[in-house]
Amino acid sequence: MNIISLILSFIFGALLMFLVFCLVAPLKETKPKNNVHFYVARDKNSKLWLYMGKPVRTSNEFSPCHCGKLIGGVRYFSNYGLKESDFENLKWENKPIEVFINMED
Repeated sequence: MNIISLILSFIFGALLMFLVFCLVAPLKETKPKNNVHFYVARDKNSKLWLYMGKPVRTSNEFSPCHCGKLIGGVRYFSNYGLKESDFENLKWENKPIEVFINMED
């Protein structure tokens, strides 16, 4: 009888550990993605620009906000895996488009 209770205790303990593992595993923190947040905007002269931080519309162009930065024009797009053709429908009248770029190796 003593051996049977030991075996049952072992099985019960193993099942309990398995249940705890199944409940905790989905809650485990995964490695955050290395996404960088950019904006693409078109100025009144139809040129595309890439900004870090949401730009503000002025009379003829968009300007970086107080916490933002102008990255550059279309020639910088390929550095970030962007294509000018992806933004052909973006017009001066539109709001800047928010893009997330994965900067992982």
